[in-house]
Amino acid sequence: MRELVNCLKTLIPENQDSKPTLILYGDIPDRALTEDNEAAMVFERFIELIMPENGRRLFDKIIFIPGNHDHHLWETALPLRRLM
Repeated sequence: MRELVNCLKTLIPENQDSKPTLILYGDIPDRALTEDNEAAMVFERFIELIMPENGRRLFDKIIFIPGNHDHHLWETALPLRRLM
């Protein structure tokens, strides 16, 4: 996960006027080879690395379009989204 973030850091130019938007399209926290909680922890760590609270964020915002295997995560997140 860190290597992916390092790759993103090199691809995103430092001298941009604005940060890009990251669009994640479906089945991103792939749970095919691991348990749900493990996949969620890895995905959470990815988000922490690209969007640190006390550091330099790589992206202005993230748009997550859930895939057909993300229904459980989507149902869990939906009530939280309504509170925002």
